[in-house]
Amino acid sequence: MRNKYSICLAVVPVFFFSFLLLAPGNPVSAAEYPTKPVNLIVPMAAGGGPDATFRMLSSEAEKDLGKKIVIINRPGPGGATGVAETLLSKPDGYTIGMCAVAMVTIQPLLKDLPYKGPEDMVPLVQSNEAPMVLYVKADSPLKAFKDFIDEAKKRPGQVPVGIVGGNYNIPHVQLVMLEKKAGIKLNLVPYGSADHVTAVLGGTLEASMGQVAVMTQHIQAGTVRALSVFAGRRVNRLADIPIVKELGYDITDIPYEFVFAPKGTPKIAIDKLTAAYTKAAKSQTFQDYADKTGIFASFAGPDELAKKLRADAERYKAIVQELGWKTK
Repeated sequence: MRNKYSICLAVVPVFFFSFLLLAPGNPVSAAEYPTKPVNLIVPMAAGGGPDATFRMLSSEAEKDLGKKIVIINRPGPGGATGVAETLLSKPDGYTIGMCAVAMVTIQPLLKDLPYKGPEDMVPLVQSNEAPMVLYVKADSPLKAFKDFIDEAKKRPGQVPVGIVGGNYNIPHVQLVMLEKKAGIKLNLVPYGSADHVTAVLGGTLEASMGQVAVMTQHIQAGTVRALSVFAGRRVNRLADIPIVKELGYDITDIPYEFVFAPKGTPKIAIDKLTAAYTKAAKSQTFQDYADKTGIFASFAGPDELAKKLRADAERYKAIVQELGWKTK
């Protein structure tokens, strides 16, 4: 015959199991995520083009997410520092990152990093492409792109040109490919995401690459002169500036930027973050921002983005070998 103690013992496992389901550290329900702000690590300094773009994009995404998205800047060589920090963070949906294609396809080929490539992250949403512009100071004797090429031929290895964002990124690839195709040798100097402008204006650099999103204001203000845009098509904000392909150099590589999460992030968080950033990237507000700054609004969802990154990882592996960059 069952007594009151046996009944209690039979009920305990049920209550204990229910307690485990509700205990901290277990997966939360869709209604419970997010319960606090989400951190987005931007692996570049504040004030540059990517920083401004992802602050704006995240301000749109948080409207749908229902919680604040806090931007944390973690600048470092080639962006690898911030990407690594994101990937090594607790995969709970409360730390995600911004990334550009070279950070995850080129950087791991050349440096010992805690990640090896796109397979070590969860891509969420590509928001945009970032066309680059080669520019000089407004009073430079280099009036056109041809003048720049001619000067580089006269002074091989002596024309200092800034690489925005540091070494081994897409602007670096673009400039080295230009060297090969034009038969020139430049003095390539890595700079941060914004300080190359000061170097050009101060005469430390004769020219530099810069994001159109950053440089449009300087070009329109008349402090610098654009020589050519590195992209597959002309930029609306700089419609009178030819792309480098129109000038005889078939270079169409362009940086693209996206949001990602660490592997192991709960599906609930992945789904909600993807939905929020998808809505933001497709919003009229972001389309208007892209048109205003000169970036290209270019959406790709998780599956398309993952496929694109895998393909580009193979492509840039071949390009790095072709360029003769020393791999690790």
